[in-house]
Amino acid sequence: ETRSWVYSCYQDDAETISRWPEKFSVETLQRMEVKMTTPFFSANMRNEPIPRGTQLFDIEKVKRYDLELDEQMRPKLPSNLPYLVYMAVDPNRTQHGDNGAVLTVARDSDNNHFVIDLDYGKPESTELVMWIRVGAQRWHPIAVLYEASCGQGMLLPWLKRDMLESGVIYPLQESNRKQTVQTKAVRIRGLAQVINTGKLWIPNSVKFRPMLREIEHYTDNANKNTTKDDCLDCLADIYADGFSPTGRNKNKDDEVGSPWQTGTMDAMIGFGMGHRPKVTSLESSPFPQTRGGYR
Repeated sequence: ETRSWVYSCYQDDAETISRWPEKFSVETLQRMEVKMTTPFFSANMRNEPIPRGTQLFDIEKVKRYDLELDEQMRPKLPSNLPYLVYMAVDPNRTQHGDNGAVLTVARDSDNNHFVIDLDYGKPESTELVMWIRVGAQRWHPIAVLYEASCGQGMLLPWLKRDMLESGVIYPLQESNRKQTVQTKAVRIRGLAQVINTGKLWIPNSVKFRPMLREIEHYTDNANKNTTKDDCLDCLADIYADGFSPTGRNKNKDDEVGSPWQTGTMDAMIGFGMGHRPKVTSLESSPFPQTRGGYR
């Protein structure tokens, strides 16, 4: 029978005693950490993939709840406050590369962020479009946020075409990065104001494990090439674009309540107002005047 044990290179928490002094003295280990950098040294020598004290978010502050729906299939949230629903998209560039995420969050008037849905994985382009359509039809978000790079690629044209073909209309909106912070690391760092203050709620379901892992493993010196941050990227866009339901502007409500009221959809997809397609996600909503916001 073969047994193996995995230990840190140090015997004590103060890191004053080497576990293998004949090969690695304390001074040698300290020089190795400087040369390797702390993240790589922690992973390879301390057997701590996440260096001590570098976690950006306190996973213990994330609140869990049981997601339930009322008779009209709307989320029943613990706060019982007015809220708005947002969706954000972080697409995968290739099916065999990074992961894609479509995150749906309800944000209430007290700045609580309730995660209510998550699609996560390596979808093909048609599957990603379906995730967005099905989620928009189910949750009636006030905005479906996408990266500027999506508009430069093929996703945005695919979404516009899908809306024409399916008749399910949803308000696409470019992420508000120019007015906030464009650097991903800085935007994600700003989520500490939500996560570390107990304002993030995630349902009790295995479906949301990828997001919990990202929160737990994200570090302040995260390597963009190895760190999973797809869900956090979506949440950062929602946090930057969100606003309190109690402070909503009536004109803004009218503008986003139905894209056909102002012709914004006509301008977006170039479809004549006299050839209006069947709209299911807007007109079948029990609350069309307060789309995405429930009281």
